[in-house]
Amino acid sequence: MNTKPMRRCWMVLLLGVGTLVGCFGMTQVEHAHVGFDLSPDGQTVVFSSSKGDLFLWEIETETLTRLTDTSIIETLPCFSPDGKSIVYARSQAKDNSFQICRLDIDTRKVTELTTTPDTNDMCPQFSTDGSTVFFALATLLRDYSLGGKVWDKWYVCQVPAAGGPVTQITDEPYSSLYRIVQQADGTLVYSAENYKMPTVYTRLYRIGEDGIPTPFTPADQDAASRKDAHYYDVALASDQQTLVYVCDTRKDFYYDIRSDHGDAVPQFLARSEVRMNRYPAMAPNDEYVYFLAGTSANFSNRTIYSLWRVDRNGETEEVLPEAMLTDPVP
Repeated sequence: MNTKPMRRCWMVLLLGVGTLVGCFGMTQVEHAHVGFDLSPDGQTVVFSSSKGDLFLWEIETETLTRLTDTSIIETLPCFSPDGKSIVYARSQAKDNSFQICRLDIDTRKVTELTTTPDTNDMCPQFSTDGSTVFFALATLLRDYSLGGKVWDKWYVCQVPAAGGPVTQITDEPYSSLYRIVQQADGTLVYSAENYKMPTVYTRLYRIGEDGIPTPFTPADQDAASRKDAHYYDVALASDQQTLVYVCDTRKDFYYDIRSDHGDAVPQFLARSEVRMNRYPAMAPNDEYVYFLAGTSANFSNRTIYSLWRVDRNGETEEVLPEAMLTDPVP
């Protein structure tokens, strides 16, 4: 990533101050719940803060509007194709799981789309016509290291955007599954880790008319591209066909943003020099790609994000700083 003023000098100072005052600075921020999406007209950002509430940010007027103010976590918001509603993942009060909800922006009415208490529902995305919501569903909460728990056995699922029965699309479970997008021709594209792979890395998959998930690899950028790269956070350009995604084909665990036009050679949109980029979202005229950049980390070495955008020439600029994604204020 070509990082024009990244505020590195004051970030170092802030880390030092946080260490001295003990636990009250940005150093203890946890951004695991931060996510965002760009409205269909490219004028508004919806994002979830580190504390798990939803906000709207008008880009031109720099106006902030709070959408939710609850004691539970709301995360990974996604605009509907008409820009009138948002789907997101909401934590269920008494267990370690999430459900999918839809929020009407004008009325603030919330509709629960999934309610099963023993599954974990994440990464909701609208279909191209807005009638369906695709999401990742996990069925097994298993033990993890140091006494923790982790969700396992993930499936691609869908539910009507107006509410209704959940339909499971994939038969074989994945060990991890990320957001699912629908291209203009109806093809579903997503990234996942398959239990059957000899080595664990995240691949891209397609589901076409035959309903069978098929792994695929975008054309190589060059001969030096890594063959065992990880791919995450698939998104679509304005043509609803061109893929935009995060991958580490250039350098292991340094996640760049690339676009893939099918047979054409993929294009690097933003090169990561800060290890982690997430959740690319293409502006409607394809002039910019918005994304989260992990410009710093907390004491536990977990990423702290700020929101950036990159233009066609690779020039980047900050849209929302870490502080706004942490504790948003007007």
